[in-house]
Amino acid sequence: EDVSFTVRLQARYTDLVVLNKWEGVGERRVEEVVDRLGDLEVETARVRSDRGRVEVGVLLGLDSSLAAGLVEGEGGNGEGEHEHDHGHRNEVEVLSVELKGTQKGKGVDAGKLMGLLGKAPKDEVYRIKAVLTVGGEGEVKNSDEDVPVTKSQSGRYILNWAFGRWTFTAMGGGVKEHESSGESVLRMTVVLARYESTKWKRKLEAGGLLELEGDERGELVVRKIN
Repeated sequence: EDVSFTVRLQARYTDLVVLNKWEGVGERRVEEVVDRLGDLEVETARVRSDRGRVEVGVLLGLDSSLAAGLVEGEGGNGEGEHEHDHGHRNEVEVLSVELKGTQKGKGVDAGKLMGLLGKAPKDEVYRIKAVLTVGGEGEVKNSDEDVPVTKSQSGRYILNWAFGRWTFTAMGGGVKEHESSGESVLRMTVVLARYESTKWKRKLEAGGLLELEGDERGELVVRKIN
């Protein structure tokens, strides 16, 4: 019930609100809590936990193949736990995106990429992680423009986007990339709310959001992982 300045400030700098232990209180009480969150007048994404658990992709922004290594060995082998994990994984949907070009040294169209990051709705898109090349003519900025992006000598950056805020981290020349991303201009994982992946797959494939700089169109492949 507290909507004081301190609570509003805390909510403003929160990436995600998790509704926990909601199963035992009924939908009416859940709706009341959601209404109180609305009174805070902040646009913070929210998800319901699954008996105290939250999809690892929502928290870390990893596609299912990477996340599997983090959760391997957790839990038992009982039938009930298997059903629990199945429902838990389906809380989010994940797209894997790859952009390739034929000309060496080409980078992504930084302006179009920045447009995507700034306009992606937080209630549809939870996380974006990417490894990408920015060409000599391009420039990327963090969501907080008071924090400048350190220029990468190689032109390679790591992008971390979470609920409307993002950072670019320069990759050093000595960093060895995974073979799955080393040959790509951009390799991206997009973690979406349930039922949003089909729409966003079409948006990305339609063009205008993730493209190469200059006249080369490049090859864009968007795959739904789960």
